[in-house]
Amino acid sequence: MKAEDGNKINKDNMSFSVGEKNETYSKCFLGQNYLNLLSISAFPMGKENDIFEKYFSGQSYLNLLSKEQVIIKNVTFEPGCRNNWHIHHAKSGGGEILLVTAGRGYYQEWGKPVQELFTGDVVNVPAGVKHWHGAAVDSWFAHLEVVVPGDEECTEWLEAVCYEKYHKQVTVLADEDSGDKENVQ
Repeated sequence: MKAEDGNKINKDNMSFSVGEKNETYSKCFLGQNYLNLLSISAFPMGKENDIFEKYFSGQSYLNLLSKEQVIIKNVTFEPGCRNNWHIHHAKSGGGEILLVTAGRGYYQEWGKPVQELFTGDVVNVPAGVKHWHGAAVDSWFAHLEVVVPGDEECTEWLEAVCYEKYHKQVTVLADEDSGDKENVQ
């Protein structure tokens, strides 16, 4: 199984490595987070997200839940996985709503601080807003993506989230005394 930057995830012994520094996490760490995700999310993970793979750093999984009335997808991110900056365009309407169903992750709009997300959080992303979302480095993360109907919808995929700034931001958010919320751009 592929991880960020071509590194491998070994689910047989429940270990994985991510990032340019090839950080390795133990089977206990991954196993517990994986089991927690499976037991708290009511929605199946789906298959490896090969369709949008080039727009993600790390492995994600996609399960299309509904195509009627509104499109709803379950998107699951392995620890450290995040998508590229992107914009949902629409002539009118459009955008997306993220309903966090499991784990811990992040959401950021261009020029604004990163928001830490937990199970039960809801993020309304209007059309035309440059943003990214993904898992914390030490947690699986899952959300339902509700595609808001609009006219002439399309998604513009942009640059990857900067690796160094992403990992620095994780450290800053983990330090409760810090209060420094640097942008990850």
